[in-house]
Amino acid sequence: SFVCFMELVDSKCLWIGTVDGVFHVNFMSDILAGSTTRGEPRHLDTQMTSFLFHEISCCGVDISGNYVFSGDLGGNILVWNTSHSTDHDPVIIHRANIGDSVRCLQAVRSGERVEVFVGTLSGCLYQWDLVGEPRMVEFKEETITCIRASKRCDRLCISMITGYITLFDMTHSQHEIVITKLFDLKVHHPCEKQTDLRFGSLNIKAEIWSLDFSPCATQIATGSEDQTVKITRIEDQKTVASFKDHTLAVTCITWIQHGNLSLLISCSDDNTVVIRDTRSLFKLKTLTLPSDVVGFCTLTYLGVISSCKPHSTPSVDSTLSVDSTSSDVDSTQSSVDSTLSECEASEVFSQLHNTLYVVCGSENGYLISRDMVSGHVTFCDRVHQGSIEGLKCEGDRVVTCSSDCCVQVHQLMLSDE
Repeated sequence: SFVCFMELVDSKCLWIGTVDGVFHVNFMSDILAGSTTRGEPRHLDTQMTSFLFHEISCCGVDISGNYVFSGDLGGNILVWNTSHSTDHDPVIIHRANIGDSVRCLQAVRSGERVEVFVGTLSGCLYQWDLVGEPRMVEFKEETITCIRASKRCDRLCISMITGYITLFDMTHSQHEIVITKLFDLKVHHPCEKQTDLRFGSLNIKAEIWSLDFSPCATQIATGSEDQTVKITRIEDQKTVASFKDHTLAVTCITWIQHGNLSLLISCSDDNTVVIRDTRSLFKLKTLTLPSDVVGFCTLTYLGVISSCKPHSTPSVDSTLSVDSTSSDVDSTQSSVDSTLSECEASEVFSQLHNTLYVVCGSENGYLISRDMVSGHVTFCDRVHQGSIEGLKCEGDRVVTCSSDCCVQVHQLMLSDE
């Protein structure tokens, strides 16, 4: 851990951090040190400073309609309106500070309203209705790494650095969203026989870095430091599939439905993106890092943007099956009959050319967009001067935030080619 005290012109700031990152950034004015003439300790007159924009590393971002939500390690949460802009500069319409470092956030739409759930490095889950102050609705003793809402916004799930997930039920009223905890579950376990000395914590904990719901919210996929992606059935809390497609930590996953395909997409520190169909569990595609990316990097986040109208949420989940002949799937897990063969899945997937694009962010600030089928690079540029610490997609737009304190919104522009 470290403590750094910096003296500025008109104020002082105290930075307190651990191996998990910066926990608090407190700006204080009129500090009285020492003791009074009577020997009594003096009290500190503390005051939080309001930021004009993000002035410390951004971490956590989301997009819902015209609204963009972003957080930072100083505990600031900003809401931007991209429709009320001047010279393409969005306007900040709401701001709050929770006094704790933001790690992740998720916007949830309820009718005409939007509320934000925020996870912090110290393990607090906050809920903010954009009207009053954010309020803590759950406390964990470990960092909350990811928050996801189901496609219908009726369930919410959070993941932690100890391999646990917590599932909540969400009910919507006219004035608020109420969450009720359903269960805590340890999905990823420490590696008993750790042989790779580069990862000293795998024998202690298996951090979950990302999660997502299946299209009908009956299953949850999780990606972990233990290099696996696991699918958990909510009904009986059983792991129904486990994939080991990556050689390093799985940093982000997303699960989408497109036509007859239910696509589970993951990226990793090994700089690969793997695309699977969860009906056949066939690995449809593996994408590697483009040669246009300069310097050392790892992939941190991903999303999917579409050149066509999104498909509606299916009424039933695509059935999940384990292919016992595939060496990268744990066939010891329970399974159900497949409804889509590998040949059928490959044929349907090939028809998505120029339709779906995988967008990835990197540790050194690159944003990379690729056709999901052909792998053709449609965009690759260093858009941030720091690590991309959040990425979300909606329709043909992608929003990113970075340790360079900037938030960016990009839109897919298709050429005639």
